[in-house]
Amino acid sequence: MNDQPTARSWKLAAALASLLCSTHAAAETRDPRGVTWSIEWANDAIFNSDNQFSNGIFVQKNGPPAHDWSLVKGTPAFGKKMAAWFLPEQRDDLWFRESWSVGQNLQTPEELERPEPILNDVPYAGLLAAQNAWIAYDDRDLYGFGWLYGIVGSAALGEPVQSGFHSLIGGDDPEGWSNQLDNEPVVNLYWERKHKLARARSADVAVAVGGNLGNLYTGAKVTLESRFGFHLPAGFVHLPDPLGYGLSYATTAPQEGKQCAFYASVALRTSFAAYTILLDGNTFADSQSIDYNRVVHAVIGGLHYERRSWGMHFNWLFSTDSLDEDVVSPEEDTALDYGTLTLDFRF
Repeated sequence: MNDQPTARSWKLAAALASLLCSTHAAAETRDPRGVTWSIEWANDAIFNSDNQFSNGIFVQKNGPPAHDWSLVKGTPAFGKKMAAWFLPEQRDDLWFRESWSVGQNLQTPEELERPEPILNDVPYAGLLAAQNAWIAYDDRDLYGFGWLYGIVGSAALGEPVQSGFHSLIGGDDPEGWSNQLDNEPVVNLYWERKHKLARARSADVAVAVGGNLGNLYTGAKVTLESRFGFHLPAGFVHLPDPLGYGLSYATTAPQEGKQCAFYASVALRTSFAAYTILLDGNTFADSQSIDYNRVVHAVIGGLHYERRSWGMHFNWLFSTDSLDEDVVSPEEDTALDYGTLTLDFRF
């Protein structure tokens, strides 16, 4: 008897997936291996919060995949030559791809209405940056390398963006941007490696390790990730890393012969931070900083719907305390929680 509700739930999910995949199916014959444009928006308002990571948005162009490393475009003098140290460019069984991302992130303390420095909370900080990434991948392995260049401080335009948006939606006017971090260029390198442990028709499990090095963020992470659903595409799960937090790229598209993919994902991640300008403060000037937990665990859940020409990803990240509870005010949310929406368009 107890199995009947479960069986009905699976039948309902299968019917929904079939309906989603059948809509306009005949019109979608586009080859998914072309250029992919992605737009990602991340915000913590979904958790009724506006502290630590507050908002992030980036636009990304992913070039067409190529089976030959020499056919992948990129900046040959710096980025592509360095990427060749980390990617197995001699393997002809992998796809190679380059991407460019441009975006902005905002970080704010809990009490936006206070104009004075809040020493027991994160400093105001804006990041404006561009990231260049290369990946080599198939359905079993992924190798990635990238670099980022940007700026932190008033030049990142955090104050006018947040003030204007809050004015538009009737939110609290952030009064403390005069205390934000000083202008400072940031340069970061990124490396990532993923390997699929198991693959079935409707589910897979993979493990990932990665590292960042630079004055924006220096640290490492390990992730166990899984997808389950209908018509799983090749590749790996899309995880919601705002620009600068990790390596940003796109790999997936519906299976050949399938018009869509509809699936869920869950990932367990442990991150270690050795240094970040966003919490440790400016590298070359005196500025506000705060003690934080170097090791943070997170659960990342997602829902994904992809067609041949476009895709949509919803992700929610829930973390353990990223700030030291003994430092911040008792009423403050010390976890780093936020949600993301990503839209992919393939041409």
